[in-house]
Amino acid sequence: MLGRGTGCGFTFNTGEIHSGLDARQFYVVRATYTDRGATGSVPLTGETSLTLWPKHWQAEHFDQLSGPQVITAAGAEGGKRLGGIQTGEWVRHHAVSLQGVTGVPVTGAVATARPLYIVFTGAAGQAILDLDSYTFTGPGVNPTG
Repeated sequence: MLGRGTGCGFTFNTGEIHSGLDARQFYVVRATYTDRGATGSVPLTGETSLTLWPKHWQAEHFDQLSGPQVITAAGAEGGKRLGGIQTGEWVRHHAVSLQGVTGVPVTGAVATARPLYIVFTGAAGQAILDLDSYTFTGPGVNPTG
């Protein structure tokens, strides 16, 4: 347990993360409530939890994968990356808040020019992130986006 609070306020310190870029880091905050109950009745209780994900996220830390493979790559952060991605294949990540996110860096290496589609979906009425540019490296690449 990182901390404990009472009443309507609570503060906890997450501390330093002591692992590398290959680690899938997140925090789960769990809150429970029990009132004192009225005379002759049982106390009211409630419970909820929230998962806090970091802003910096590795592509290979997916929730679902259809097609691509996680491969070892010396130049990749954490030493791994997604590879062997073909048309129609996809990767699904956990729900991500795009609040405060100013960019999504994407680097790819391909032998021939290919279109890149990155889709961010949101609830009705919420903004969808628009990918304006990306960088491909490798032979025969047409870096237009």
